[in-house]
Amino acid sequence: MGAYFGEETTLIEIKQLHSQIRAKENENKIEFPVTVEKKKEAGILDMNDALEFRKQRGDMNQADELWFKLQVQAILDNRPSLIGPFNGIENAWKDEPCFVVGSSRGLANAMRDGFEFEKLRGYHSIGVNHIIEDYHYFEWFLFLDGRFLQLSKYDVINHYRGRVFATRRSGLTPSDKITIFYKTKELPTEQIINGLYDGQVSGVCALHLAIISGANPIYMLGMDNGGLRDNRNGNHFKSDYTGESLKKKGWENYLEKIPRYFSRFEKWKDRIINVDPLGDIKTFRKVSWKDVEL
Repeated sequence: MGAYFGEETTLIEIKQLHSQIRAKENENKIEFPVTVEKKKEAGILDMNDALEFRKQRGDMNQADELWFKLQVQAILDNRPSLIGPFNGIENAWKDEPCFVVGSSRGLANAMRDGFEFEKLRGYHSIGVNHIIEDYHYFEWFLFLDGRFLQLSKYDVINHYRGRVFATRRSGLTPSDKITIFYKTKELPTEQIINGLYDGQVSGVCALHLAIISGANPIYMLGMDNGGLRDNRNGNHFKSDYTGESLKKKGWENYLEKIPRYFSRFEKWKDRIINVDPLGDIKTFRKVSWKDVEL
């Protein structure tokens, strides 16, 4: 394992390397020219020096380097860690089935074909946004920002027992239960340190997270539009839902952009199944719930 998984020993190491930087510099205990070795002897290390020492240890790849810089900068600024922790994510569910579940109209189609939330029991799962209000037992749960926490009918922070994934805009601090990730517009990778692909839609990030987990197959439920072209009654799978839902303009953008955003995952299309035969996402094989083989 590299450095970026957030083990406590790594954070202690960084703190030890940097705890006396400013004090030592103020005391002017180093003679010029300043070399890395002289800094080391005097206990003065800046971020680049610390990074160089880690590289010399031979256990740092590009992702580790980015994580290390972010953690060091947080410590130098006397702030909590910016992102992470990322332990237990990459290949955590390798070659095991996983369900990524949203709350769009496509889920209503699956329910008509016999889907029930209890059928997720015993399988890996990622819940997206307000679906947590209907089922509290997803293994992982993902949302993007603090607005969700304000609008949700379910108190995720105090009641949900699984692992939470959110962006820095959520206002949450990384912990054993909460992983903070960056969004990116770069093409998706299999390393979470590089960010989750940003289609401005939580479900896109959640699918990317499932890919990083190594899950196979990945079943998408409630992630497509279910053949719905008019959202006068909302885009939620429950027609009487009174919570947050896409307005007309947002729905039009959804219909236009979502198929394009999901096409970014074509590299992994053989692992992904869209359980919405009436939906617009064409990158992945589409099946009805009746055809899901578990």
